[in-house]
Amino acid sequence: MKYRIQEHNQGRVKATKDYRPIKFIGYEAYCCKSDAQRRERFLKTTEGKRLLRQQYKDAINLKYGEVAEWPKAGVC
Repeated sequence: MKYRIQEHNQGRVKATKDYRPIKFIGYEAYCCKSDAQRRERFLKTTEGKRLLRQQYKDAINLKYGEVAEWPKAGVC
């Protein structure tokens, strides 16, 4: 996971290159790839983005390097 954050912050990922530095506020893990893909698709919708902003409004204001507590995702 640290490797992926480094890739983003070094500008190696085209999608996030202009938004550096990237803040790591947490992650979600899923048992099935299809569940993870479904969740990712949802989070990219307007409703999903609104949900993330509500849930993580405190984490968005973190200083670089700080870590917020990530709410628990569903259990497999």
